[in-house]
Amino acid sequence: MSEAEKLAFNNGYLIACCNLANMHGEHCLACDVLGEAGITKSEVKAMDLCEYDAKALKKIRKARRDDPLS
Repeated sequence: MSEAEKLAFNNGYLIACCNLANMHGEHCLACDVLGEAGITKSEVKAMDLCEYDAKALKKIRKARRDDPLS
């Protein structure tokens, strides 16, 4: 997988986790799933998330003691 493909996959993965939180209120589940992806904080910064997803990510990151972003 190329670097561009990896970044695109991680972006879609993160958005799916945000949808779990936003649409279904599953912040803890989204946190657990996101933690398995190995997405880094710098990758998230490069994604330029919309406010809707950024708010969900903030709640996801607070849902568990350990930050799901590596």
